[in-house]
This record gives sequence, C-alpha cells and structure tokens, in this order.
Amino acid sequence: MPHRAQILGIAALAFPLCAVWADQPVKSQTVNGVKVELVEVKRDSPSLITIRWRYHNDTDETRRLTSETTGALDPYRLALNSYVVDDQSQTKYPVAHDSHNDPMSSKNGRPNEFITIYPKATIQAWAKFPVPESVGSVTVVIEGVPPFPRILVPHP
Repeated sequence: MPHRAQILGIAALAFPLCAVWADQPVKSQTVNGVKVELVEVKRDSPSLITIRWRYHNDTDETRRLTSETTGALDPYRLALNSYVVDDQSQTKYPVAHDSHNDPMSSKNGRPNEFITIYPKATIQAWAKFPVPESVGSVTVVIEGVPPFPRILVPHP
C-alpha cells in the first residue's frame, strides 16, 4: 500500500498538468462558430507581458483562421497582427520581436498555408507584448476577433 507522501507527491505532479488544460478563460466570444477564449495575461518582467488565448471550433466543419498567406511569417499569423492598447493613455503595443526580428509568439501552421482549425479541435496561441509596468489594464486585439476590453495586467 502506498504511503500518504507518495500519493500526495503523485497528486502534486498531476495537478499542474490538469491545470494547464483546465484554464478558465478570462473572457470569451464566438466568431463563425469558433470560440476564442482569452486564457491568461501574465507579466513576465516590468516591461513585458504574455497573453495566451485559444480557439475551439464548435462546428462540424473545418474553419480558416487566417486571411492571407505570404510565406515565412504564416506560422505566426494568429498573433502577428495582434496588439494591446493601454486603456488609460490609448497607446498601442504590437507583438514584441526577438533579436532575429521574429515575432515573440506561438507558431501555428506552416509557411505558405492558411491556418485552419478542424471540427471540435482546439488551437492554443500566445504572444509577448512590450507593456510598461505602469500600465494597469489593456484592451486585447486579436485579428479577426472583436476586442477584449479592460483586461487587468498584473504587476510583478
């Protein structure tokens, strides 16, 4: 019979895995049968935030999530034209880029292809934004989705 400590250790290891998939959305909305859920806004440093969202296709048909293909940037399309707006100053902050000028965001799909979502499927996406520490709330704008207004930005 396992010891209580072993059972608690196994539960502690399993819980974070469950938590990742069981995230409750901050806000959600549906566009063409695809539910878009804003899952998390997290401050990584005083000047950088990460926003996570997901798409869930509730329909019985494959849906296209992107409107264009141009090559190497196509895998970044779910986040590429996203941005946040400081609710107080109305300053717009686009997706951050790394030292190679690649977007600091999820890659979904392949170059020269539209990003599609299959029936009953879920796609996770994320992006990093350079937002000053003084910003307390933002409107999150994801291409093809109505804005998510007044989203609180936690402080470190």
